[in-house]
Amino acid sequence: MSNKVQFSIFRNAKSIMAKRLSLAPDGSLIKVSAANMTEGTAETVTDTLADLAKLLPVLDQQEALGLGICDRAPVQIVTAAALAKHPEAVARTQEHFHFPAGPALLFFDSDTAAGQDELVEAITQVLPSFAKAEKLVVFSTSAGVHRAGEDKPVARSKGLHLYTTVLDGSDIPRFGKALCQRLWLAGFGHVEISKAGCLLIRQIIDAATFAPERIIFESAPVLGEGLERRPPAPVYVAGCPLDTSLCRDLTPGEEQEYDRLVAEAKVEMAPEAQPIRDAWLLARGKAIAKARNIPYSEARSIAIKAAEGMELEGDFVLQFQEFAIRGTFCDLAIKMDGKVEFLIEAKAIGLELKDNHLR
Repeated sequence: MSNKVQFSIFRNAKSIMAKRLSLAPDGSLIKVSAANMTEGTAETVTDTLADLAKLLPVLDQQEALGLGICDRAPVQIVTAAALAKHPEAVARTQEHFHFPAGPALLFFDSDTAAGQDELVEAITQVLPSFAKAEKLVVFSTSAGVHRAGEDKPVARSKGLHLYTTVLDGSDIPRFGKALCQRLWLAGFGHVEISKAGCLLIRQIIDAATFAPERIIFESAPVLGEGLERRPPAPVYVAGCPLDTSLCRDLTPGEEQEYDRLVAEAKVEMAPEAQPIRDAWLLARGKAIAKARNIPYSEARSIAIKAAEGMELEGDFVLQFQEFAIRGTFCDLAIKMDGKVEFLIEAKAIGLELKDNHLR
């Protein structure tokens, strides 16, 4: 029997929280990410994983899920900057949202697994008890998208959302870090090169999902002209709640091995990353030098700090939430002298915020 857990449903007051899919001139599928939520509401729902499988297909396009809960729910949501004007509201931050201390919902997001079997097998290899845990598999929003009147999908989607329930939600942040590290030890880690040529630590699951304030977008996408969608139904597998305490923190010896694997992977990818990094720094350095009328060497140094340490110098102007560039939404846009120079998609978790991160 599926156990009841608590989670949140967010409702956006200003815009939809669904991806937009359309066809490019060459016939490929264009995906535009869902908008961020700056104003809306949050309510706490108590339900089973089996019932969640029935809820997801009927989510409104202005609704999304959250693994964490707010003790004041139902409650109005605003940005942290707007709290002073709305004392009755809360911001979608860890100050106001937490995982339930008891039965809770756990979520894995994968864009690299070959399918649900590979994802389940990877987690089970690290945590054998996961084999008997109840599971809910939800396929990507682009799965089952066809040209109108055609049977062949426009694109093959590898995105998967995998849900399960856990005995103690308060252990999820610790568990998430330990699981990601153990996936590396088991051979399921890799290094990804960013557009700025930075080397990013990745694994078969997204490490950013283990945060209580995170929004999970599950509503049906907005389809462009000539597209229709026949989505595969969520797949529920009965089982028991997962005991996350069985995934132990790494021992000192395992920490050393993890660090070695990551270091070796970065060394292997460095030659490929260097020309990407050089091109990015050249373009950004020139843009900064022109915008601020400073020498290129000084501008390049600023670009390096922005890319690596997120240290934003001088007259950087920060604009948060729903900044659209050619139809693509980002978390943060940085303006210099009135011109947008940097776009940032924030997905980090577990980082220490320092004074130079807050401007």
